[in-house]
Amino acid sequence: MYNYKLEDFVTIEQNALGCDPNEIISICKRFGNKKRDFLFVNKIQAKHIPTRYKDFVSLTEKLYHKIDTDFHPHGNILIIGFAETATALSADIMKQMHFDESHKSDNIWYVQTTRCNINHDYISFSEEHSHATEQRLYLDTSIKADTIIMIDDEITTGKTIINIVNRLKALYPDAAYHCASVLNWQNEENRQRFVDNNITATALVTGCIKDNLETIDINAETPVDITDSSIPNEKTNKSPDIYTKILTGVTSHEYIEYFTDWMLHLESRINKEEKTLILGTEELMYPAIILSSYSENAVCQSTTRSPITINHDDDDYAVTSGFQMHSNYGDYTTYLYDITPDAYDKIIVVTNNVTQNFCEQITKLGKRNHIKNMLLIEC
Repeated sequence: MYNYKLEDFVTIEQNALGCDPNEIISICKRFGNKKRDFLFVNKIQAKHIPTRYKDFVSLTEKLYHKIDTDFHPHGNILIIGFAETATALSADIMKQMHFDESHKSDNIWYVQTTRCNINHDYISFSEEHSHATEQRLYLDTSIKADTIIMIDDEITTGKTIINIVNRLKALYPDAAYHCASVLNWQNEENRQRFVDNNITATALVTGCIKDNLETIDINAETPVDITDSSIPNEKTNKSPDIYTKILTGVTSHEYIEYFTDWMLHLESRINKEEKTLILGTEELMYPAIILSSYSENAVCQSTTRSPITINHDDDDYAVTSGFQMHSNYGDYTTYLYDITPDAYDKIIVVTNNVTQNFCEQITKLGKRNHIKNMLLIEC
């Protein structure tokens, strides 16, 4: 039986989840990463594991409460969501702040980091523990900010945050810098580095990763390969301007107005009686999540760059099946986990980047898993 728990890898010091962290966070084995044998898989973050909308929101509400209580942000607020896993988390926190009466007089801006290329000046920085280390921030430097809140799913050492803050200080030397995450594993030395750089931090779970960690011993498999290199991976559409704005900085009002209008035209496409997976693509997580709010029979997740080992022999292991595909955003591999035969009546794919190759792979995925109805929605 697979019995690895958080406590085997970390010493937990503080927990604001309101439950045992092992109910939400699972330990899984990576493949192809020599820096760290394991990763923390959040089961209600709508990334690697299919998630119900209400469970995702329960997580973001808790983190938003921590942010608002610990930082007391007001004035010109810039929220930065870190690609790829925290893009939905940060967008929902921005939404909650927008509708919070205590922030009605504040100016709230939102921007995402990305690994994609657009024609715009950018700040580059590295994410040392990631499977894809290079990150970019295409920030519109005309945005005014006296409070900057950086949101990620996990902080390990905090070096990524310090890297970007050091670049941002050239633009915003007098801003207050805050870091918020679901998990924070900084040791005392790394916490002091935040203090030295005038960065405050908060998280739902804090602790330290243990020294001399053992490798995970399981019957490991890699995801099933459904790529087809014979099909061209050329883009067949033009992304809406909203995505350039999100990657360079958009007001909370503009973001929410766009997706409210987008959602209004799609409610009739959701059959509330069908078991439906609504699937986002890589950094484009949030639209799929909010669309899933229309039905209690819908779950949501997204494709990811994270390479995770499969273990279908043990139900206690979080990732029991998976596929690897050619990304529709570039020349690299992307993954989709926990899709099993006959689990869904329908898959709705939400993406802003349609390629022939991607469509062929999604069709193949549906056939392999006996899913008769496949729908692709562009946003």
